[in-house]
Amino acid sequence: MLDALTTIMRGISLIGLILFLRPHLAYTEKVPVKSIGTSFTINGDKLTWPDGPFTGSLTCTGPTKVLSLSSCQRYGTCCPPGTTLKGSPDTEWHCCGKGHDVTGSKNVGYECCLWGSTFDGNSCQREEVCHNGKHLIGGKCQCPSGHEEAADGTCKPARCQSGIESGKCYFLKGRSGNYLTFNNQYSELELNPYVRPSKFQFCRNEKCTPGLPINPTHEFYMKDLHGLLPEATDAGLWIDNTNNGGYIGKTYDFANAGNFLITKWPGGRYCLTGFSEGLAQAYPDVLPGLSFNSRAPDACIEFELTEVPCNIRDDANNCIWGNGERCGPKPVHHSVV
Repeated sequence: MLDALTTIMRGISLIGLILFLRPHLAYTEKVPVKSIGTSFTINGDKLTWPDGPFTGSLTCTGPTKVLSLSSCQRYGTCCPPGTTLKGSPDTEWHCCGKGHDVTGSKNVGYECCLWGSTFDGNSCQREEVCHNGKHLIGGKCQCPSGHEEAADGTCKPARCQSGIESGKCYFLKGRSGNYLTFNNQYSELELNPYVRPSKFQFCRNEKCTPGLPINPTHEFYMKDLHGLLPEATDAGLWIDNTNNGGYIGKTYDFANAGNFLITKWPGGRYCLTGFSEGLAQAYPDVLPGLSFNSRAPDACIEFELTEVPCNIRDDANNCIWGNGERCGPKPVHHSVV
């Protein structure tokens, strides 16, 4: 009897030790953060910033805590050494180990997972390996740019291509002759010193894997690399999924990003819509905003697309006109292979 009790107690102690070590093994710690705005000063491990008529401060002391800022440089906290602040206001804030990021959803919760993995509520799930020349996109193995799936499951060269690829950036010009831009809502606006065209990066997944085709059967997402002037602190956010009359805006959280679909349209244009919902003007306003429409899934809005450099400081931009001499922006070509 004594031996049996000893065995049980050892088993309980081992389980307790595993549960205790779990957060340490995962290199994760959920933390509160301070909103620090854009005008802050760092002195060692002390952070100060204007807070109305007062001065806000955050001090990280001791060997177990160091100052860490979010990737957008607008939030700060104290993290254990070797970890950094990850997350967003739309998800959760965690101190994650190197090579990890916050992933998950409101339904299953959030956790620090190795980059490229997804938290399913219990553990971090690694991406599967694709075969037959396919790439993993949104959890599915699909053919890369310029290819389509053959009857035997392999990838073959596609006959017709959309001319649009993931990872590339585009200006969208509407039928009004104005570019689609953001001014607290997305509308076709005339340009001025404080209004510039939104630079949309088209992405097939959260990592925005470059070089994948975007065809009418593909779901994709858009990231606006331009921010609202003059501060432009909202640059690089995802376009959100607001629908049925609410104005589409921006979000930090990829889980709340809009699911888009685009198809060629007569007259050298493209028509932009939602993957399962339609896309339409929210209201008959002078400057109407956009909204996904679940009641009209076939609604789409025509745009002329112009490919522009995602990074204006990249030497690869020298090749954007091809070998010929051309002045002006590069149009999206409609190629048949």
